[in-house]
Amino acid sequence: MSSQQVSNVASTERGFAATRAQDDSNAAATFDYSNIVRDLNRTFNTGKTRSVKWRRQQLEKLREGLLAHHEEVTAAVRADHGGPKLRGAVELSCCDEINFTLKHLDSW
Repeated sequence: MSSQQVSNVASTERGFAATRAQDDSNAAATFDYSNIVRDLNRTFNTGKTRSVKWRRQQLEKLREGLLAHHEEVTAAVRADHGGPKLRGAVELSCCDEINFTLKHLDSW
């Protein structure tokens, strides 16, 4: 592992540690997710998540949201983990994964 890679790993670990410490002391630690989980279970139990059309729509909405808010995603990643602005762009590479999934969804 190069010294740059070691530095990146150390930076990431510091970012995770800071996030964990922050989570232990803020509202995120006490947030009630029960309503979200209930709504997700309700949607799942309707059976509509089985539809390839529905899954495609959800993936397209996710991609659109990520692309529309890429600056906010980048700022959040940098706030959590530090590093250069390019760091947030790497997190947006999940759009490539979404595109790949959309391309192959019908055959899966």
